[in-house]
Amino acid sequence: MARRKQETLVLFPEVISITRKFSDSQFGELMRAAFAYRFGGEVYSGDDAAVDVAFQTIANQIDRYQEFCTRQSINAKGSEYQPSAAKESLGQPSTTPCPNPSPCPNPSPKEGKVDRSPAPTRQKYGSFGWVRLAEEEYARLVADFGEAEALRCINYVDESAQSSGNKNRWRDWNLVVRKCHRDGWGLSKNTNTRGGTPLPTYGGAEQWSL
Repeated sequence: MARRKQETLVLFPEVISITRKFSDSQFGELMRAAFAYRFGGEVYSGDDAAVDVAFQTIANQIDRYQEFCTRQSINAKGSEYQPSAAKESLGQPSTTPCPNPSPCPNPSPKEGKVDRSPAPTRQKYGSFGWVRLAEEEYARLVADFGEAEALRCINYVDESAQSSGNKNRWRDWNLVVRKCHRDGWGLSKNTNTRGGTPLPTYGGAEQWSL
């Protein structure tokens, strides 16, 4: 009698950093939502913004893992050996010995090449769309600073880039937003005698815009 396939919920290490500042209640709500999505296809509909952001990240991971398992199941037909899904998803080589007792042939360059996932898609944030963040980056900002502070820093950096045409040549927007929070950009009310507002440069110094 064939053994019934067990359904599983796989969570990746990023969940630890995303939920680092969650309360027990928030974490429990997130886990219930993850199970409901994995085994029932239900999307989180609660009111907690931080839980919602974290849920979107986990749901995306679940979808990618399910796609991988489906692809592996198709490729495994008629094959005695396939690498484990967990190791494949983490890009680690399998340590399972070759099923054939004769020496295993060296893989060709194509067979030995690691399948690298494409760069994560980055969404535009802020009124002018300068700030570009991946879902995981935005979720970590909300988890680390709280939603209000994360949005304040995103909007401040976005407006600063718009006012100067991004003269500072910012590229790593996640890092710039974190520097905004760390150095308190935009919290000072001081202005110059011409009525300008201070704008941070990438190095943390201030420039004046009219």
